[in-house]
Order: sequence, then C-alpha cells, then structure tokens
Amino acid sequence: MTIQTLNRSATRSRALSAGLVGVVGIVAGLFGGCADYNKQIGDEVRSDPTPELQTLWQRPVDVDNRLSLVRNTNFRAMWEDLGRAMLLDRPSMATLEPMPR
Repeated sequence: MTIQTLNRSATRSRALSAGLVGVVGIVAGLFGGCADYNKQIGDEVRSDPTPELQTLWQRPVDVDNRLSLVRNTNFRAMWEDLGRAMLLDRPSMATLEPMPR
C-alpha cells in the first residue's frame, strides 16, 4: 500500500466518523425533547399525585353518593321530627278507652 492509499482510507474513516457523529447528534436532538416532556409529566404528578381522589380515600363519585345518602336521611328524619312536633306520631292518650285495632 502506498501513502496515498493510506491517506485516502484515513480520510474516508474521518468522513465516516464525522457523518456518524452528525447522525447521532441529530437523533439525540430529536429524542432529547423527551427530557422536557418527562419533566412536565413529573411536575404534574408531583403537584397532584392522586388526581382521582377528592378526599383522603374517596373518589368524587363516592363523595357525591355519601352526600346524597346524608341528604336523604336528613330529610326523612326531618319529616319524623315534624310529625312528633305536630303530635301526629301516635294516637291521643286523652281517652281512658283503648283504641280499637
């Protein structure tokens, strides 16, 4: 082999290496955007690690179900209280005669 042949193969090697470095740089630049996306996802998770929960252990639908049950119970108890306040919860005891059944 002559010196010119060695210089040509060295030049080709350098060109190939430079091209490979360029391709790797472009690919890294394209996929380097993932770091920003991963940081954004990480920030979202850190700001609200349990987005599906409204209280410490209940989902929004569980809270709504509990509130509707409480409202229902309170209104039924209110009607019972109103009946007692208006003396409509039992028959009158004013007579000595028992009420027929």
